[in-house]
Amino acid sequence: MKDHLIAIGEWDEERHAAQDKELAEQVKAAQKEAEANGVLGHGLHQPLDSLFDGVFEEMPWHLREQQAQMIAEETASGRPWARK
Repeated sequence: MKDHLIAIGEWDEERHAAQDKELAEQVKAAQKEAEANGVLGHGLHQPLDSLFDGVFEEMPWHLREQQAQMIAEETASGRPWARK
């Protein structure tokens, strides 16, 4: 696509390089923002019993069942971050 747009005069290498740099900076910023919420294996885990909070006004029955099963399994495993 890039080669085609350059060939028809709608794009150029300089604009492409500038766009690559801008997008790489946006990705780095988004990664830092996401990592502020925690990285697996490095603390700051979302408690499993609040995983669906704010997602559904009323959680569907099948997800309530799955959530209960997930919490029971994690609680049985002894993992400290399984519950609030």
